[in-house]
Amino acid sequence: MTRYTIANHERLLKIVCGFSVIAILIAKIPLTWRININWDEFYFLSHVHSLARGDLDLLMQGAYTHLFLWSTWLDADEIVEIRLLRLSMWPLLALSCFLLYRLSRRWASPTGAWFAVFAFVASWPVLRHGLSFRADSLLLPLTLAALLLASNGERRARWDDVGCGVLVGLAMVLTIKAALLLPTLVAVLYLEGIGRRSGSDPDGHSFLRRLAVIACAGGIVMTLILALHANFIAVVAERPEALLSRSIGGALLDVPWVPRWSHFRHTLTEDLPTWFMLGAGLVATLVRGRYGAAACASSLLPILFYRNAFPYYYVVMLAPACVVIAVAIDETRAFAARSGRAAAGTGVTWLFFLLLAHGAWDHVMTLRFDEQAAQRSVVAAVHRIFPAPVPYIDHSGMISSFPKANFFMSTWGIDSYVARGKDFMPGILAAQRPPLLLANHGALIPRSLLFRKLSATDQSLIRNSYVEYWGPVRVAGTELTVPSEGAVLARLPFAGLYRIQSDAPILIDGQRYGTGDRIEWRTDSPDLSIRAAAQGSAAIRVKLVWAAAREPPKDRPPTRQLYSGL
Repeated sequence: MTRYTIANHERLLKIVCGFSVIAILIAKIPLTWRININWDEFYFLSHVHSLARGDLDLLMQGAYTHLFLWSTWLDADEIVEIRLLRLSMWPLLALSCFLLYRLSRRWASPTGAWFAVFAFVASWPVLRHGLSFRADSLLLPLTLAALLLASNGERRARWDDVGCGVLVGLAMVLTIKAALLLPTLVAVLYLEGIGRRSGSDPDGHSFLRRLAVIACAGGIVMTLILALHANFIAVVAERPEALLSRSIGGALLDVPWVPRWSHFRHTLTEDLPTWFMLGAGLVATLVRGRYGAAACASSLLPILFYRNAFPYYYVVMLAPACVVIAVAIDETRAFAARSGRAAAGTGVTWLFFLLLAHGAWDHVMTLRFDEQAAQRSVVAAVHRIFPAPVPYIDHSGMISSFPKANFFMSTWGIDSYVARGKDFMPGILAAQRPPLLLANHGALIPRSLLFRKLSATDQSLIRNSYVEYWGPVRVAGTELTVPSEGAVLARLPFAGLYRIQSDAPILIDGQRYGTGDRIEWRTDSPDLSIRAAAQGSAAIRVKLVWAAAREPPKDRPPTRQLYSGL
């Protein structure tokens, strides 16, 4: 009777975990309409539009754009595009859950494997970022599939090795951060694929042979895809070797120990039961000699040294590590059964399930609020003011269908800019003449700390070349006060037609103008001399605004920041 009851409990736990995974995956769908769109997602989309325009300059980390070119054919703005692209990530997340289950089954029971999948999808990083339109969402199933094939220790695994190499090659083309998981792959390949047959291959020849097959297959795939992708790039912004050198130096070597400690602490706090089970599972795998499973937990090591170990990357790091949770569940029940306390083991397992379920519910309730409203209004306003694409300046490519004129102003991008010591605004104003500046981040907002990192020249040109138009939307032009007596000199950012907004009639170079009139300015023209048309009047506020900019929306602009935390 006891055995029958325990078996029923195990079957029930497996069913409940499975349905909980499905429920969370379904809940993720409406959340794509509510979770704040991070700047990386806009940046990711901007490359797709660059490919459509024919000006993509990314060789490495740019081939993914061909998969999503269809999104540029839609008659929709960037918010709608990213929502649909997020939905396109849903099958990949569902596939990743299946692959994690299969990988966990290498070392654990079906019940333990389902529990591991549930712990993964119930975590805060996955609930918030699991469907993000980023390289990480594409990298996740490739990583799990590669580990699944590498963990096959059978002698007939040669085709698995070829498949593993193909997956590694695809992952490396997708993003260079895939290299961070190569040590985990090698460890699993040796400790599970070879290590469990320790007596049959004392010199490790089989391991080296398998590793060579994976490396060759991966290299061939990378070469072929990059060669094909290169045909769609006019100018390569950065050679692969330069990107590799910069990435190693900037993201791995020149960083403090645990560079994203605050994010790790937040994740630890939000998912404490998960991290407790990860620790217990790692101990259990080492004690029980399941070294292949323990090697999967090494996927979390980038937390210690990777500059960009932000919560969205935890989605990739956490999935392989959850394998040890499956082992922890099995060992807990087995230990309780050996001690004659099977019911206690079942109770502990259900307790952890309830803790995870409660945490998942809290996370979903936190994410149910609409965090995209401000972003929708700003994107809609830009397309209203500029119906046709124009060059523009912003932080990360928020208006992805427009050609972005400046560099990606992430913290890494600004640090690189500071290290170069070269101004960027003069060249942009002279060559590209962007009529739009979108102040969607502190890097472009005067008085912010990040803005102060820019050179004095760039700060001055940003302040003086664009005028406030609607919320964070700035339009090329200048703003000045004309005194009642005398004249002031005004210089515009670049040549073109400008619209005048004035409290009263003014004289520009002796010619009378009023609000709504237009004036054309050429780069070789002298500064404009502006004075009041009527002597003795009060000081006049005057704006000269890029004439092609249409009237802004009547709605009030958003006051909250456009990007929420990770």
